[in-house]
Amino acid sequence: MPKSAAEILLPRTYKEIWKRGEEYVDKGKVETDKKFAAEDKVKAYVHGKEKYTVVLQLTKTGVIKQCDCAYSLGGPLSRPACKHMVAAAIYWDEARRINRPSKKDISSHTIAPAPISRQGIINLFKNPLKADLDKVRIVSEYSAWSPQPHARLPNSPKINSDSRKPLKIIEVKKAMLEMEKWTRRSLYDQYFCAGEMSAAFCELLDTIKKRMDRTEPREIILIMALCVAWFYGKFNRLIDGIEGVWIFPPVRIGSIVSILLKRYPRQPAWKEFRAVVRIAGERAGQKNLGAKAIADWVKERLKINH
Repeated sequence: MPKSAAEILLPRTYKEIWKRGEEYVDKGKVETDKKFAAEDKVKAYVHGKEKYTVVLQLTKTGVIKQCDCAYSLGGPLSRPACKHMVAAAIYWDEARRINRPSKKDISSHTIAPAPISRQGIINLFKNPLKADLDKVRIVSEYSAWSPQPHARLPNSPKINSDSRKPLKIIEVKKAMLEMEKWTRRSLYDQYFCAGEMSAAFCELLDTIKKRMDRTEPREIILIMALCVAWFYGKFNRLIDGIEGVWIFPPVRIGSIVSILLKRYPRQPAWKEFRAVVRIAGERAGQKNLGAKAIADWVKERLKINH
């Protein structure tokens, strides 16, 4: 009895992707290359937005799969199957009189949904101030072609979150020092830990915001100056922010500073704040941490992901 290509692909495919592959077959959007067919190998064409070419080859231990779509092209062999591969496998099986997997088998054997989808990643950048930090923590893992083992970091550095207590700059410095120590862990990875570092910095900023009402104006303004300086001088050197996770802390910094400017517009500490920000930015090769620069970057990021 011939091997079922669909059955082999089933545990290598996300459930949602499997269903979309079935739809291609049901709508008659799959055809095979008659000149390129064998008992253990097939070449198929799947008609979606474009015409995609799929090659499947059965082996003693599984299946070798190829597709020229953007999802699969250039990815590792271990990458889950795309919808075009699923469509080709089902179509090939049925041409060989092999029934497709049942709904029960699909529910039981496909890969569980990823914690965050590509659209979910895009949505994070649409409103970075309100982004779900648990999703920010895993952005790099689900953006990468091949995740690697890496250190798991705490959700937040140790700092009192009691909104009734005034905040001191020394507390924030200790929290930042703790985060710097995280990067010395044996499995710390600048790329794969970037989301966790960004989320932890955001948690720290949320605590600062929670405690700022009881904090002296000069103290809280200098704390925010410290946050900007640490962002430029340390944070961006501790991570590989190519996936854009660096964007979330400065959006929070900007939000807090905006509140403080409205609340204490004539506070003398602003002179010190601006000096610290200017020096930190110049050392990092940046002229400012302005809202426009951040907004422009987010727009470009969303355009790339679309």
